[in-house]
Amino acid sequence: MTDQEYEQFHNEKYAELDTRFKIGATKLLSKTLDETTKQEIRDAHAKHGAKWIHSTPGGHFFFGMGIRNLLRQNGFTDADAGGNLDDYYCQLLEVAVGVRQP
Repeated sequence: MTDQEYEQFHNEKYAELDTRFKIGATKLLSKTLDETTKQEIRDAHAKHGAKWIHSTPGGHFFFGMGIRNLLRQNGFTDADAGGNLDDYYCQLLEVAVGVRQP
């Protein structure tokens, strides 16, 4: 998958999410993440674009798992996210740190 296809896929998946889900999840993430982590996400996004998660310490498997579990523990389930939070959590983080429009 090219970078453009990757970004398009995730943009389309994010657009499918229920607005209330997006608002609640991004509020949770925004209040939970510390400023250092938010800045690390902004920096990684600026440098690596849509694939920023793969350049962060812990990346998709550790950092991403923690984020997905945080969402699940707070009522934002995979079922609410089209069956798989993997396709949406990065975009939710991007909104929470201000690098993506809601």
